[in-house]
Amino acid sequence: MITGVVLHSGERLEYSYDELDRLTGEQALGAGGETIRQAAYGYDAVGNRTNKTA
Repeated sequence: MITGVVLHSGERLEYSYDELDRLTGEQALGAGGETIRQAAYGYDAVGNRTNKTA
């Protein structure tokens, strides 16, 4: 499971998952560590992604 990626620009992408290995969040950080953007994901009782909050 991928938890992070560093781009050539120095930007870092970080991913978080729940206990069922579903993507629950992603965050983009600048080269200096500042948050550029972030998103959170929600799921219904059967595991379908139902929302994204950015």
